Amino acid sequence: MNLTEGLNTIERSIVLDYMKENATPVTVTIHEKDSTQVFPVVVNASDVYVAGEETLRMSNNVRNLLPMVGKSVKISFYYNHVGLYFINTLVENQYGYFIEVPQKLMRVAARKVVPKNAMTAVISYSAHGNKSVSIEAYPKKDYVLFSVPKWNSVEAALQSTAQDLFEHFAYRIEIHENDDISFLISVSRYLCQRLLTVAVEGTAEPLDIIYIDTEKIVFGCMNQLDSLKVGNEYKLCLKFPIGASPILRRTITVGIIVADTYANAEGDIQCFLCNFKGMKAEDFRFLQEKKPL
Repeated sequence: MNLTEGLNTIERSIVLDYMKENATPVTVTIHEKDSTQVFPVVVNASDVYVAGEETLRMSNNVRNLLPMVGKSVKISFYYNHVGLYFINTLVENQYGYFIEVPQKLMRVAARKVVPKNAMTAVISYSAHGNKSVSIEAYPKKDYVLFSVPKWNSVEAALQSTAQDLFEHFAYRIEIHENDDISFLISVSRYLCQRLLTVAVEGTAEPLDIIYIDTEKIVFGCMNQLDSLKVGNEYKLCLKFPIGASPILRRTITVGIIVADTYANAEGDIQCFLCNFKGMKAEDFRFLQEKKPL
């Protein structure tokens, strides 16, 4: 099946027939300007039905869909591990929630290539048989690095949940005088996301960098759970662009030790707190002088 762009009519029919015969969960995300005010909703397979060739019905037991009624929504799901989606208006009646399936289903786009002038990171370690393993990481969009996170960076609809997570994580930390735990704002914000459909189910994607200072760095992930182990030491290579040049880079190679992990209630989104080890003085000064990214 060629899923480079949209599916043709025959492919669309095959997918819908599959969904009729196989229970398929879907993720419903509002597709309008106020999308940050409404949480994505994962609808269990038992509450999803395909009626004919034109309509997807979801049980009226899924009350979290109410704020999306009458709005344009994005329906995402997997077919043979390939992420697909379509967009249309969600309606409701006494029988449940309905959305017409358009003539063309689209493939979920792969993660975009990081701009050439972005900071990059590679975590590496030796696995069994001295095999070298590398994990890429890039700054998470809309997360300000090298700066104290602010609560106003958390979407209004997620503030309460994020604050509950922050208090839960702060309670378990042994806090000393002058300790800065503001990184937990970024952690709590990240864990309030919903696990969204990706281009290919199960594909390992880069980790997200959501916080960094002169002592530590925090990574987030949605599909590489347990890729780092608490107490283990890894090699980290950070590269920073120099000016506007797409080639010149300032490289920092340093050890990191995973100090703690944080996860959401569902356990499908995770963050790793890593402390730097053996950083050179000049690298410390470089990070200290970094402006927010």
